[in-house]
Amino acid sequence: MSYDRNRAMKDLDDEPHTITVARPKPYVRRRGVLEIINGVDAGKRVDFEARVRVGSRQFADVIVPDDRVSGIHCEFTLGEELRVRDLGSKNGTFVGGVRVVEAVLTSGEAVLLGRTRVRVLPVEGLATTPHKAPTEFFGLIGRSPAMLTLIEKLETLAGSDSTVLVLGETGSGKERVAEALHLSSPRAKQPLVTVDCGSMPATLIESELFGYERGAFTGATRNFAGAFERAHGGTLFLDEIGELPVALQPKLLRAIESRSIRPLGGKRAIPVDVRIIAATNRDLQLEVAERRIAGRATCASCATRSSARPACRCRCPSAPTSAPIRSISPCRSRSDGSASPPTTSAAIFWRCWRRARATSRRWPVAPAPSA
Repeated sequence: MSYDRNRAMKDLDDEPHTITVARPKPYVRRRGVLEIINGVDAGKRVDFEARVRVGSRQFADVIVPDDRVSGIHCEFTLGEELRVRDLGSKNGTFVGGVRVVEAVLTSGEAVLLGRTRVRVLPVEGLATTPHKAPTEFFGLIGRSPAMLTLIEKLETLAGSDSTVLVLGETGSGKERVAEALHLSSPRAKQPLVTVDCGSMPATLIESELFGYERGAFTGATRNFAGAFERAHGGTLFLDEIGELPVALQPKLLRAIESRSIRPLGGKRAIPVDVRIIAATNRDLQLEVAERRIAGRATCASCATRSSARPACRCRCPSAPTSAPIRSISPCRSRSDGSASPPTTSAAIFWRCWRRARATSRRWPVAPAPSA
């Protein structure tokens, strides 16, 4: 083929095209300093980001040596406003001499916990910085600060083999997070086995997790490989681990620590090589503090790394204009691939809810919004 110089020059002389490049949406990491005003640790200052919990037991982020302070007494959150919320403490949380369940605070306002006064000072002058996290991560799609922060955490965890606890409301897509972690890990070519601890009778969970041998109980006519054994070399996802019976939690702890299991009716331990990802919609710190969950079996073992999955209302406004059906988008796609503009926030929420319910049938039934 001969080279046409005139044609090439003509192409260069065509009218220039304008290309619009969207800048990454900036976000601010909200940080604060919690200061103890009086008591044994008077003057102690603790830096935190977004949320901090105060109590007298080891599950709290900040431990206060006060016998009138509950195990997990209250929490301070930094958002658009500085808030304090009592977490069911016995002696209460007081602001300005009034016992509160939840209150909005001014910067530096004192809060009384038992005999101890504390205050929170938000860190001022934080400059917004562009978020460098990608907007897609193995099927997770989002552009809001909440989703970008989540993707950034998942990228950090992708190369490790540590146990992960995913926290999030029902229907927020915790299973998708587990799938993304598995697909991004070196174990991606090995099996991902899911066990739903919330939908299974307590009498069957043990045999589902650890398996059984022939003759272990009435009806056991053959050997059965449990989830740990089936997931050997891959990932085991324990969904709704907060529903796991208390009697079974010590056995799960032994399996996690020793990396070996013993099937029901078995006489020898079977070594297993699995990465464990757990998920729950419960607040495990509070569950442990109230002794409804064994602390060592869940918080100490499953929460090696924790990641909070933002709810739909936090990430809907950021969804891309076109997305796979498995993602949640606030815009209804047209036939040409473009998206119609969103209307009100209520309409966006219910549109997302109907789409997710139609595709996965996993979302809870909720009443329609009033006009």
